[in-house]
Amino acid sequence: PGKSATFIQYLHIARHLERIADHTTNIAEDVLYLINGDIIRHGKKLKHI
Repeated sequence: PGKSATFIQYLHIARHLERIADHTTNIAEDVLYLINGDIIRHGKKLKHI
């Protein structure tokens, strides 16, 4: 019983870390758009800066 609760907590942590990474990616994409005007969403390759 104790191990399953710990495992569930690890799953929640992993999910939250993934959300943080997603938000960070969105912020980086927005900054690149503001600086260069490049839209890189949806898997578009970023040209070498």
